[in-house]
Amino acid sequence: MNTVANKDKIQPRKDSSSFQCPSCKVVSMQRWGEVQLRASNGISSKASQYSLSRCDHCHEYAFWLKDRMVFPLAAIAPHPNPDMPEDVKDDYSEADIVLSYSPRSSAALLRLALQKLMLHLGEKGKDINEDIKSLVAKGLRSEVQMALDAVRVIGNEAVHPGLIDLRDDRETAFALFGLLNYIVDQMITHPKTINALYAKLPVTKKEGIEKRDGKSKAV
Repeated sequence: MNTVANKDKIQPRKDSSSFQCPSCKVVSMQRWGEVQLRASNGISSKASQYSLSRCDHCHEYAFWLKDRMVFPLAAIAPHPNPDMPEDVKDDYSEADIVLSYSPRSSAALLRLALQKLMLHLGEKGKDINEDIKSLVAKGLRSEVQMALDAVRVIGNEAVHPGLIDLRDDRETAFALFGLLNYIVDQMITHPKTINALYAKLPVTKKEGIEKRDGKSKAV
């Protein structure tokens, strides 16, 4: 049995020798086989469009139609950031479930998740482009801005005809999950951690800091 730590996630791909099993979530060796159809007269024939993979770790099967895994439809993306708001997490999880079957649908759902996230970042949540513009005006770091625009643009392209074709592009759709987690980490987790640590400072020390800077600090 050959397995890899779960942190080294490899998304399932047709004929790949190893990937993260949708059943046990372990990155493991995969054994491939053909699907045979047996007629009522006992004669078997190969179902050329179908194949199956069997995980060396849990011994469960996955069934494939051409290059798409059609069973099980399971989560394969990174776990959502614990600080991700629940309504955003719901779309993130749904995008994860449909990723292997429809990268376009997955990317579109992540764009919707981003739009909902904007409300939690203090923006209007109606026009993502305008929300990003507002965040940039407030001093948003360029790396976070690029991550936001990547999810926005690619998600839009998944819905509307454009220059990016996501019908079979799982890699691009898969990368968006990491970007959304990164955005939550930078915009929610980091400020939350910093404010929690600052709140532990002695009152006299915080008063000294505020006097030094001539303004109040977040607590």
